Amino acid sequence: MRPFVLAAIVVCTLAPAAASAQQFFTPGAEVSGQISVQVNATLNDGIDQYQPVSGLTLTLYRGATDSLPLRTDDAGVLRFAIAPGTYRLSTPEPVRWHGRSYRWNIPLDVRPRMGIVNLTVANATIGGPAVAESPRAAVKGEGGNARASTPTVAYAQKDGATGALFGFLLTGGGQFYAGQNTKGAVLLGLSVAEVAGALSVAERCNYSCTDSDLTTVELLALGTVFNWVYGMASAPGDVRKWNEAHARVARVRPVLEHMDGRSGVGLAVKF
Repeated sequence: MRPFVLAAIVVCTLAPAAASAQQFFTPGAEVSGQISVQVNATLNDGIDQYQPVSGLTLTLYRGATDSLPLRTDDAGVLRFAIAPGTYRLSTPEPVRWHGRSYRWNIPLDVRPRMGIVNLTVANATIGGPAVAESPRAAVKGEGGNARASTPTVAYAQKDGATGALFGFLLTGGGQFYAGQNTKGAVLLGLSVAEVAGALSVAERCNYSCTDSDLTTVELLALGTVFNWVYGMASAPGDVRKWNEAHARVARVRPVLEHMDGRSGVGLAVKF
């Protein structure tokens, strides 16, 4: 390891007597030429649930081969001291929470009077929806007990216009897209039967069709068109039912977030 790595290790492994002085830790303070750095790792759902990420493994880089492994405590907080400079802070493994994965890879400008560095959803790279795997970091749940994310599947919201497009391409296609397989099969089956019946009547009369034969063919053709139009028109509603059944209902709430000594106000949308 390079000298800066060794210095950081010494700071992170101080004797118990020195560790008791952590209560006086001040982010951004300069002590003996080193800057006190505090990193808070917190995930939130954008509405009302905030969870600290305990035991989060982080890697501090100064160069391609200059690195130092670090880890947050039970409260999702990491404190260390290091020489001023430009570094990069990243997570070697993703954190999985509520069916999605979160990674951080952010520049870290260590300087006097710097603020607390916040790792949040806002500056994370988010993957998913995906089945949660066994995580390296635990997300602290209610009551203060660290727990691993349970395997969940987050469902992406389906689009009503896409359902209508599938219905245009194939009778009942929009219903298949919306998970209404029985309804889609009925519409498609009726259309196939009506087309087959119309062709059978037309072939039987062999260009000498009576008015009754022509009426039958027309009714069967109209039935086919009706099924096609009905399936296409009802597809957005069927898609909406699928979204509601999978709890993807949008809620909007104002959010106030503090980061690096600044405050931001916005609207959060949760499905």
